[in-house]
Amino acid sequence: MWDLDTVKRWGAQALFPESIDRWMWCRKELPPLVVHSAIGAGAAPTVQVDMQALANAFWPWVSGLERDRRFQSLDSLDFAHFAAGQLLCQLLRAQPLQLPAGQHHEAVFALSRTVVTLLAAWRQALGATPWAMQLPERHSAPWASYLENVAEDPAMATAFLDSFTGLEPVWRFPMMIRERPAMRRALKARHDGAQDGHPRRIGCGAARDAAT
Repeated sequence: MWDLDTVKRWGAQALFPESIDRWMWCRKELPPLVVHSAIGAGAAPTVQVDMQALANAFWPWVSGLERDRRFQSLDSLDFAHFAAGQLLCQLLRAQPLQLPAGQHHEAVFALSRTVVTLLAAWRQALGATPWAMQLPERHSAPWASYLENVAEDPAMATAFLDSFTGLEPVWRFPMMIRERPAMRRALKARHDGAQDGHPRRIGCGAARDAAT
């Protein structure tokens, strides 16, 4: 489950979530939560975050956000879910947690919990309906499937995160935001609105409804 205290603290920040794509915010806020989550998963108390590896995850993520930013106005909540999945993908690729090779599962859990916490705070900032979401049990079949798939292709993290948070996952094209069901509906609504002379903005309702 996400870190409730961190969700509340981030949600109280005046510029959240506008700050999350800034390196100064990321390097200050993410490492303590990653470390705390790793220790909770069984890592040694001396575990640390490799800041260069964190940067290697952060900058490609920001680049992707800017590329897809135009979709945010269509459905801001679904954009948040997609952005969180993309961050998880980049973190899994960069592996900023300095853990022994035998603790790969602990690293995946810690990074996943960190991103779910970020998403929960982002949803709160958008005024979305609170949702009861938990990562699968770490010895369950869904968790084993998650570990296997993201080890083979970290891009699958976006689809699995959608699945974990109650959205319809896009298994074939998880990196393509326009293929997401909520975005497809939003694009269709905008197209239909343009044809009848009344452009429509979806806002965050579609993903909110799907996630409740």
